[in-house]
Amino acid sequence: VDRNIRVTGKLHGALRFWLMPDWWPVSILDRAEISDERAQRSADHEDQAGSVGVEYRTAADNSVVFQVRRTDGVSPNDIEFAGFPFDNDFKQSDVETVVDWRANGFWRTRARLGYTQRKHDEFSDRDFSGLTGYWWQDWFANGKLAFNLTAKREIGSYQDFTTNYIETTALAFTPTWAYSDKLRFQAGLELRKRDYQGDPNIFLGT
Repeated sequence: VDRNIRVTGKLHGALRFWLMPDWWPVSILDRAEISDERAQRSADHEDQAGSVGVEYRTAADNSVVFQVRRTDGVSPNDIEFAGFPFDNDFKQSDVETVVDWRANGFWRTRARLGYTQRKHDEFSDRDFSGLTGYWWQDWFANGKLAFNLTAKREIGSYQDFTTNYIETTALAFTPTWAYSDKLRFQAGLELRKRDYQGDPNIFLGT
């Protein structure tokens, strides 16, 4: 058996400092790396991201964040198929608003709405631009019963010969019943659509 070991590493750092009452400048740095020991070395990938923004936070601990993020994706090993070498390097920009708000003791809204633009160094047919984000709505009906409704559209990394990102659209409903402080019952229903995107359209000469 030819064993392959995949190593995944992540680093995260955030800096917030007080500027004036209720306002906090925010800076975040992220780094993620995937590497394979033997097989699928073309799937090795590294993302480096940085964001800057400003956070408004109330005395009730509700918050709204406005931020801009830049991500550089690097695939150190080119893919070669049918004599066509290419890479999956890209640059991605996100402008977004993130909200975490409790209207009262019964309702909590967590949401992110933004515009994402991803451009590849080669084969611009793989580029993506559009609205992305999620909406997470909690309703605490009483001390034992709660409901959650989630909607999202996002893109995520995925590497193979014809795909280098996934566009995911989903809608989910989750009720929770707390029988006691130590025992809870939860059910869930989710509708999810995953589109494997980023085909460079070179294999059939298109």
